[in-house]
Amino acid sequence: MHDIQAEVIDTKTALNELYNDLFLSYSNSADSSYVDGVKIYWYNEGCYTFTSNGFTYSATENTVQASCVDLVSRINGDLGGQLVGGTHRIEKGTRIGDAIWTVLRDETEFKKYSIDYWSRTVPHDLDYDTGSTVWDILSELRDLYYPFEMRFDDDVFVCKEIPSGFDDPPVLDPEVFEKLVTNDGESATVDYAAVRNCVEVFGATIEADGAATVKGWSGTNKTINLVLNATESTWKSETKVSFVAPANVEAAKTDKNGNVTSGAMTVVLTFTWKYKDKDGNEQVGSETKTSTLYRSLTDANGSDVIQDPGCIKATKYYVLQWNPNTGRIYFLGQQQSHAMAKLVDEIPATKEIEAQKAEDNCDNMAFICVNDPNNIDDLYNARLSIEKIGRRTEILSGGDYENYTTDDAAMEVCQYELWKRARLTDGLSVTTRLVPWLDVNEKIQYAAKYLGGKTPVDWIIKSISMNLGEGTMSLSLSRYYPYYTYIVNNKYTFYQDNLFDKYFPELTATTADEQ
Repeated sequence: MHDIQAEVIDTKTALNELYNDLFLSYSNSADSSYVDGVKIYWYNEGCYTFTSNGFTYSATENTVQASCVDLVSRINGDLGGQLVGGTHRIEKGTRIGDAIWTVLRDETEFKKYSIDYWSRTVPHDLDYDTGSTVWDILSELRDLYYPFEMRFDDDVFVCKEIPSGFDDPPVLDPEVFEKLVTNDGESATVDYAAVRNCVEVFGATIEADGAATVKGWSGTNKTINLVLNATESTWKSETKVSFVAPANVEAAKTDKNGNVTSGAMTVVLTFTWKYKDKDGNEQVGSETKTSTLYRSLTDANGSDVIQDPGCIKATKYYVLQWNPNTGRIYFLGQQQSHAMAKLVDEIPATKEIEAQKAEDNCDNMAFICVNDPNNIDDLYNARLSIEKIGRRTEILSGGDYENYTTDDAAMEVCQYELWKRARLTDGLSVTTRLVPWLDVNEKIQYAAKYLGGKTPVDWIIKSISMNLGEGTMSLSLSRYYPYYTYIVNNKYTFYQDNLFDKYFPELTATTADEQ
């Protein structure tokens, strides 16, 4: 079998050397024109709005001062953007990307946009009173699903997924970046009071339209038969149906990305009705719907995803939803949407996972592991895991969390909140010489002194502050980890496998054949 890891490392090294050569070539060729005053290179840093200005003149001073703010100020209430004219409503089922554009078009002066949002819809009606701001609306739409950001690029409004850096090579390798660091050096900040490596989210209480009776269950075929007494109009709408599970359901088989390949659950849902019409005639009928059980959330492309039924346990209360538009049945979860995520060094064995679910009274539990056990000082190593600093739990409920009406939605926000609390607290501030083309969300490599200064690791630039007078810039960096679980379910769970598939398909194909 080939040493695939060595091949990956060699390829990564070659990419870094290429970027290094290009950067040094540009810098060296610019020695006589880049900063010598003969030529001036202008770098666009964005569009801003004046908030104040002033003029000072004296025998020794002749200056103009100006304070400017980002264009967001024109829609967040600072310089405009308040709603007038009564209540504004965004209806359930509206595509989120379309809703963002409609608000921007109808309520602001900005007509240029770049909106790249997942193919998902607004899960419930959103109402806004007079005095709310456009930014309030856009922010709530943006945060219905994670992780998206909004900003202005010049005068273009941008809403897109926060870059993960997964496929991005570093824009600066460690040798180049280290030469740019000034004598001020670095400042590492880990706010341990804010660190959390376990997050529990309690979402909305799921109110069912009716309780179904279990008329049959086949563990072999994973088929459940439910009967619901209802009116004729019920099965023609998006009906939520509750039931008590008759048995534990065996987990399905999944591929490396967590997609179900076999062992899905089938639901046979029969609606029965008996009523008198307007003429007093008794009407009796029934309608049966059969569907594979799907997750409540689609993937990033808007496609339905089959639910792994292994989370369903005997005697517990669950809610399903029939959707007449798709002809499918979706799993919403237990009576209250509930999720827990833990940052660990090693994924527990199956028995231990079940024991922890029972101990924490949470069946919807995820274990996030970013470690390579063979490395102790590289980007895989999570310094804030439960094993290293003990369990630190954050419980989130009420307020905006009541907008999460399914277990899937609760888990999505739960993993995002864990990412913020266990990773973004692992930060570094570095002062460097001015590199005007650097931007936020780009990846650099640096051997931080507080980590020993031996092995370079990847960092994501979170903010930049420039001092044009001194020709320096202060960078706020966050440690990069390859596991960004909140992006698209388990899109990046198998980090190395994806690298192999992308760069060495012939090797992975050979390995599969050998097995």
